[in-house]
Amino acid sequence: MKLYSEHPGASITMSDDPHLREILRAVIRDGRINQVLESGTYRGLGSTTMVAEAFPRETAPARFVTLEANQLSWQEARRNLGRFPFVTCRWGLSVGLEEALVFLSGDECLRDHSRWPDIFIDEINNPLEFYSAEVRGQLGGVPTSTESGEHQGENLLRRELGAMDDSPLLVVLDSAGGIGFLEFSIVHEHVRHRPYWLLLDDIHHLKHFRSLATLRADPAFRIIECDEERGWVLAQHQP
Repeated sequence: MKLYSEHPGASITMSDDPHLREILRAVIRDGRINQVLESGTYRGLGSTTMVAEAFPRETAPARFVTLEANQLSWQEARRNLGRFPFVTCRWGLSVGLEEALVFLSGDECLRDHSRWPDIFIDEINNPLEFYSAEVRGQLGGVPTSTESGEHQGENLLRRELGAMDDSPLLVVLDSAGGIGFLEFSIVHEHVRHRPYWLLLDDIHHLKHFRSLATLRADPAFRIIECDEERGWVLAQHQP
């Protein structure tokens, strides 16, 4: 694998793509999407804002939850997302910490990433250490305390999916690079029995190159559009 910083589109974010914004508005309207679950809020100004703005002002979703592991990013995101009263930003881990660390330590893509020369990664010399710190929420500032009553703990993906009803659902996965495929697998395990829409970022990256391969191989998924240059894919699952 190659360093993501060397990718020609490393500075391009999917939220800057007006075509994707247009597609999202159409999918939300035509699919009558009423629920959104996102993993990877960061500061809230990228994909979270893009999806929130895709909803008509008079038709806010009944449930819009976005998850962020890093405390400092979460605090900033809450301020930035204040203009969207329907968005709930939760601070906590999308998966179980031990589950994530076991997944990372056993991931063949991290043990021998040179086998995938056309895929990008954030750290070449010690990717396991890098991505382990990421899932702990330690990149960009160490959390001051997870003892705070505002910290929601672990396994938020499963918990939030369990709280969703049967109305149309959009899932956005744009979080920790090392566990992107783990997050994708958890989501699909929990909602594969129902229709849903899925938006993935960084499909040329360790994060979701395997997720994209799964979408292409599984006939239950219909790829609505895939932008290889900008690195995103939007798909619909219809069991």
